Amino acid sequence: MKILVLTQQYPKDNDIYKNAFVHTRVKRYLSETRDNYEVFVLNNKENSYVYDEVRVQEGSAEKLRSVLANDKYDKIIIHFLTWRMIQVLLEPTFINIPKIIWVHGYEALSWKRRIFNISNFNFLKYAFVNRLQLKYFKEFLSYDANSIFVFVSEWMKQVAEKDIKANFTNSVIIPNGIDTNKFHYLPKDTLKKKILLIRPFNSRKYATDIACKALELLSREPDFSDYSITIIGEGQYFERDTKNISNFDNVQLINKFLTPDEIAQFHSENGIFLCPTRQDAQGVSMCEAMSSGLVVVASNNTAIPEFVDNETEGLLCKNAKDICSAIIKISNDDTSFDNISRNARKRILEQCDLNEIVWRELKLIDGENK
Repeated sequence: MKILVLTQQYPKDNDIYKNAFVHTRVKRYLSETRDNYEVFVLNNKENSYVYDEVRVQEGSAEKLRSVLANDKYDKIIIHFLTWRMIQVLLEPTFINIPKIIWVHGYEALSWKRRIFNISNFNFLKYAFVNRLQLKYFKEFLSYDANSIFVFVSEWMKQVAEKDIKANFTNSVIIPNGIDTNKFHYLPKDTLKKKILLIRPFNSRKYATDIACKALELLSREPDFSDYSITIIGEGQYFERDTKNISNFDNVQLINKFLTPDEIAQFHSENGIFLCPTRQDAQGVSMCEAMSSGLVVVASNNTAIPEFVDNETEGLLCKNAKDICSAIIKISNDDTSFDNISRNARKRILEQCDLNEIVWRELKLIDGENK
């Protein structure tokens, strides 16, 4: 088959992080099948390049029309279905091309679910575009009968249906895959008081303010000096969120973006992974930490409970006070800590192992799992 992967951004040699997870999928598909995969990035640039042996074209909606008309693809795989893509894909020439569409979140959820970012200067612009996006998405669902939608969690599907005000009748749930070889299990019994936080600090979605508040509460405990805390990330909130804990000798701040290999190394050196959230369709960084055997302290909201059974595979909390209490309790309970660590690894192997996920996705692409 000849397959087009359509998305809104893709890695380049000088910018390797944009939708890197899409590239990871494409590389695995190419290595596992004889199908021909090409990538088109819909933007305002006109460019073509090869990235890591994958052929990529960038261009406008008009160029996308030309590519679809001339190259005769058997199927289109879409990550982040935007309203600009929809304008092209609903045209009579292209509407009958079979499509598999991954729904990741921002393209299918109402701006009202991001109120926590309202202080952001660009929020009003985002809200306007979001209303347009949801309108087009609903129209797409009304006219296109040849698409299969992929959601990473049941929560993601339910809220997308509510916000778009339409049903995804032809859909499947397939979580994002976790590389359980890269994020391999190591016993954590000697690392119970070593706490790791790796988060973007550019959105309130990631609850870095709540995490740092929990650590500030922990600093008031008499045995706080027994803990070793590493906070890693970058973004506009980094200095603000870490201000009240930055002067402690046992708190290390690293203001940078990490590669997956660097993340795995930090996993091997720590025992507790702090990852509260205000909204998450899965929690990939949380799942990676679970795969490595860290005890995750996360939030009891959105899709998180679909991947963590509370007090069995991790600790799910409501607020900073709960997080602080959970850290104190689990770091002083050898048996529970070890059990949760091992159960977390087992859960990710069963639910999110990358090899299994790739196999499921390829079956879907081949038409065997509709």
